[in-house]
Amino acid sequence: MAATVTSIQDNVRELSREGDLDLTLAVNLALFNRTYRTMAAMHKWPELRRVTAFTATTTAGTSAYTFPTSVKYTDITGIEIQDPEDDSKYKFIPFSQSELDWNEAGQGPDDFPRVAMMQHDGTNLQTAFRPAPDVAALAIRAIGYIEPTALTVAGSTTIWYSATAYDVLACLIAANLQAQKNDMTHAQFLLARASTLISPLIGREVTPKQLKEKG
Repeated sequence: MAATVTSIQDNVRELSREGDLDLTLAVNLALFNRTYRTMAAMHKWPELRRVTAFTATTTAGTSAYTFPTSVKYTDITGIEIQDPEDDSKYKFIPFSQSELDWNEAGQGPDDFPRVAMMQHDGTNLQTAFRPAPDVAALAIRAIGYIEPTALTVAGSTTIWYSATAYDVLACLIAANLQAQKNDMTHAQFLLARASTLISPLIGREVTPKQLKEKG
């Protein structure tokens, strides 16, 4: 189940041997959130997978649409559009694998999109399609993994369901605190402990050195 800043703080206090540590202080909360985001980026956590609808639906002949801003994606794994010829079921639109493929996909008439491409118009992040949709009012949605919401107060809750994930997070926060104090022996011990916990959790080995490099 989700854990609060306060409950993780209790674990960090024990690991860092600092009984009066306050993780809600601005400097410590910034370190907490930085470590939280770093750990979130290490794996495709199911808790961070989101499907988000675009604000706009398709306009016939229009290729590019503003990407959703309600959440911050760190890994966009796919785009889907309703297929008007298949009972409006959502169909996966793969990202173009090269500029050549992208160019070729735009040579014909408007049709149901075959490939997508992320781009920026100088103001907004966009998803563009080729061919441009030839049917209006089709819903579009993004699929991928998001950045976790920043924690701001003692009662803010984190996203993981696994208690082991919180043990890892506490180890990493404590390791960063010890590194700031230049106690590298203790920091290395905590990184090794985090490595032992996170590797089976995400199904691949993550070494203490890799955890240190990720910060």
